[in-house]
Amino acid sequence: MALGAFDIVSLILILVILGVFIFLYIATWTVEDLPLSHKIFYGAFFIPLSLLFFCGILLQFITDYTFAFVIYVFIAVQFLLFMISDASGEETVRKIRIGRFILYVIGYGIGIVGVLFLYFTVFFDVILFGTSSFSEFYADRVILFGIVGTLFFLVSLWGIATEERYGTGGRMKGSAFFWANIVFMILFFGTAWMGLLSILDLLFWHKLLLTWSYFNYIAGVLYLPIGLLLLILSIVKMKRDYRYRKQFY
Repeated sequence: MALGAFDIVSLILILVILGVFIFLYIATWTVEDLPLSHKIFYGAFFIPLSLLFFCGILLQFITDYTFAFVIYVFIAVQFLLFMISDASGEETVRKIRIGRFILYVIGYGIGIVGVLFLYFTVFFDVILFGTSSFSEFYADRVILFGIVGTLFFLVSLWGIATEERYGTGGRMKGSAFFWANIVFMILFFGTAWMGLLSILDLLFWHKLLLTWSYFNYIAGVLYLPIGLLLLILSIVKMKRDYRYRKQFY
């Protein structure tokens, strides 16, 4: 069976990520005072994970990997940012217990998917479109995964905040809100965008009403001001947290 377009793009992206990883991995080994646990953990964890995805996609013994691949890309980005800090000599990062921190990052990535599932199921599928699509999307499984993923998300936020406080000697504050705010900004932007589409459809297109006769235009229209307000507040909070975090990273 021939590889699809998404398969090829995924393979290329993995190779690019591995190339950047190897470059940074070599740089971390040149830093003499970097803890050996950091150096070993990077290679022992990330290289096998990347090769597993690459070979699984290339040989096609992993068929449905979309969500797992999204989590892999998120973990890879976090790994690379962490390695950049290590290679550049950030003292705070070197004090962080790397194994625990990466496990919390993995849980954070899984939690994001769960939060997104729960968010779209409740705020889009239920509120806007009713419950008729539940049988098509196996809503019971989606909601269960969303609840479990949200728990992963909350526990991981607590873990990341704990490790950052450990690395900064207890001086880091609000780090959990910083990581949560990244996800909230995505959700609030999606809410505002759906509100804008609802207003445009109500005024000009009427496609949503023709396709879904039970579409909730009242909620859809309210999504725009609510989403914009929360998005603006999140951006302001993100800037403030970013200025504070620059003291340590």
